[in-house]
Amino acid sequence: MLSELFDELIIDSDDFNVDNRSRLNYTDPYLYVPLDRSPRWFLNDNLHNNGNKTREFVQNRAAFAYLHGDYITSMDIYFHLLENETKNGSSSSIFALIDSIIRCGLKIAPINGPQLLSFLQKLHALVSTQDEQLQYWAESLEVYLAAGISTSDYLRNAILLCASVDLPEFWVLISKNAPDCFANLRIGSLCRAIYILENLLPSKTICFDSHDFKQMKAELQGLCSKEKLSEAKAAVCIDLVRSEKANTAVNRPSLCKAVLKDKKAEDMMILEFIRRFYWLFTDVKQQSVNDMLQIS
Repeated sequence: MLSELFDELIIDSDDFNVDNRSRLNYTDPYLYVPLDRSPRWFLNDNLHNNGNKTREFVQNRAAFAYLHGDYITSMDIYFHLLENETKNGSSSSIFALIDSIIRCGLKIAPINGPQLLSFLQKLHALVSTQDEQLQYWAESLEVYLAAGISTSDYLRNAILLCASVDLPEFWVLISKNAPDCFANLRIGSLCRAIYILENLLPSKTICFDSHDFKQMKAELQGLCSKEKLSEAKAAVCIDLVRSEKANTAVNRPSLCKAVLKDKKAEDMMILEFIRRFYWLFTDVKQQSVNDMLQIS
C-alpha cells in the first residue's frame, strides 16, 4: 500500500526526532484532491462561499465579467481590489487596476467624463516604465475622445505615440482629431497610415478590414487634390517606399530610445518629430504649433 510506504519514509535531518514520526500528519494519496484549474474554475460558487478570495480568484472573475460584457460587475470588482491594494500594493499593481477601471468605464454608457479624466490623472502619476508610458498615452486618447474633449494633450500624446511606435492606427487618430487649421497634419497623417498598411503583411493588418481601408483612401482623396496628395507622399512617406529591386520590408526606426520620458525628453521627441515630418506643419505658424503641442 502507498500509505504504508509513506509511513516508513523518514527525512534525513538533524532537527528530526525519529520518536516523533508517529505524531506527523500524513496525506493519504487516495484522499488527495488536486487544485481545480479546469476552464472557468474561478466561477465555482463553493470557492466563493468558502471565503476563497485570493487575488487570482478575484481578478479572474473581473476579467471574465469584462470579456462577457458585464462591465459594471467587472468595474465593481476592480474597485474592490483597488481599495485593498492601495494600502500596501506596488505602483505597478495599482497602475494595472486603475487601467482596468478606466477600460470598464469606457465601455459603460453614459460615460462619466470627469471621473474618467480623474482616473487618467492618477494613472499618469503612477507611470514608472516606458511600457506603462506607452499604455498611458494610448489610453489617454480613448478617454479624451469619450469625454468629448479635444485638447492639446490629445494631439501631444498621439504624436508621442507615433514617434515611439509608428503604428497606422495612431496616425489615423491624429488625422481624425487634429484641429481644422492643421490641414497638412490631417492629410499627411492619413496618407502615412495608408502607406504603412500597404507595406505591412496581411497578418499584421487585422485591425483594418478591406472596407475600412477603402474608406480611408476615399477620405484621403476627398481631403485634397492629386497634386497635394503627391506632395504629401513625397514629404511624409518617402521612407515607406519599398525598394524596386528587392521586395523587402521597410525599416521604420523609432524617433526615441526605449526609456521612460520626462517632460523635457517628450519635448525633444516632438521637436524631432516636427523636424522629420516638417511638411505636416508648414501651413501653420510655428508659435501655434508650439502652443498646441505644449512645447516649452
